Amino acid sequence: MSVNESEARLANLSRQTFLSMWSYQNPYYSEGKELCDVLIVFGDDVIIISDKVIKYSEDNTPDIAWKRWYGKAVSASVKQLRGALKTIKTSPEAVHLDARVSSPFPLRFPDVTRARYHLIAVAHGIEATRTRHLKTSSFGLDSSLTNSVTLFTVGVHFPEFVHVVSRTALDALFECFDTTADFVMYLTAKEAFLTKNHVLFTGEEDLIGVYMRGRRPGGSSPLCELIEADEKGVRIVDADVWSSLRKDLNFMQRKAKLAPSYLIDEVIEHHASEYMRGRMVSGQDKALAYHATALQVLASESRMARMLMGMAVVDVLIENPKTYWSVVVESSEQPGVHFLWLVYPVVNERVSDDDLETAVGHELKTYIYVAMSKFPNAQTVFGIAIPNAESARTSRAFQIAVRNVWTDEMQKEAELLGLTRGIFSHVETTTRVAVHAI
Repeated sequence: MSVNESEARLANLSRQTFLSMWSYQNPYYSEGKELCDVLIVFGDDVIIISDKVIKYSEDNTPDIAWKRWYGKAVSASVKQLRGALKTIKTSPEAVHLDARVSSPFPLRFPDVTRARYHLIAVAHGIEATRTRHLKTSSFGLDSSLTNSVTLFTVGVHFPEFVHVVSRTALDALFECFDTTADFVMYLTAKEAFLTKNHVLFTGEEDLIGVYMRGRRPGGSSPLCELIEADEKGVRIVDADVWSSLRKDLNFMQRKAKLAPSYLIDEVIEHHASEYMRGRMVSGQDKALAYHATALQVLASESRMARMLMGMAVVDVLIENPKTYWSVVVESSEQPGVHFLWLVYPVVNERVSDDDLETAVGHELKTYIYVAMSKFPNAQTVFGIAIPNAESARTSRAFQIAVRNVWTDEMQKEAELLGLTRGIFSHVETTTRVAVHAI
């Protein structure tokens, strides 16, 4: 795989997982000087990725060949990551999207006092050699290592914690954790586990396999409970966990079961695409950071939470196309957050997009107002309006309401509006299904 192919592949995987509003390829910190290969800024989480493709030469002895490859693939990535981290912490205004540093990074970096930084070094080029010698394409890990003395094995402390991953492990990461919430949850669990324990594995994909087998609502069972320590206190991950997991029927069917969740991704990406193309009827004058902050509430949901939400939305998408339909889904992961999905009816072709979005936006505001009165534990209501499945229109609308001021008068007014319009008249609870692991 060439450098360009590897970078393009990484960028595509990153956009699918972190979505385009929060994932940026090849940012720069000075004219012609690249910061990293991929940068993700999502709330308080900053993910910095460096990708190196270095050919492993077998013309030398294994020790010499390994040290040279390690220096160019691992050490060079770590150096770039540490430099990027320093720039982001001390001079975030220096980060730009182009080599001429004329396009400032569009999102706000979190304050360093609350930011969570995740450094990922992707090292390619050793797969064929590793497979011939040890029948696995990944390199191993020893959490106690601080140098390259052990053949085909890396550590994690440089001194910052760095996730050094092979191409196989990278594929497993993006296959299993394709939302920011799931991805960060795994990285955080892994860092805590490897920092507090002496851990050995022949490939990170096996650690991912252990984590996936231990899935439960809100993440996974603690890794220290899933991987026991031997008599010397070392925790060794079995070498065949990933290959075994991939043969598991439930895992093989996982993507199909999660299909409804990708409706949520599509809605977010549609909004991003409309903004990038300058085609929004309202909100086009706002900065990208404004839209990213707003949509972050929806994008913060995990894959499982999105699936449950998607299932509820699909049910009303196919209802009678002559009228409005709605469903309110209470987040199982963000306390006090409710998502109100409003499906608008098929409208006459003569109705312009501007008029349609104005009417739908007004209706969405009304539904949100009534929802605030109906569900008193809703501190934030995120409203999304989308077309009926039979509609050829593509207009979407988003609104957020926060219960920072809610008077008795507003409550009575909203209740009356709900009764008059029949909004949520037969609804007593929100849709909220317990999250389970797939």
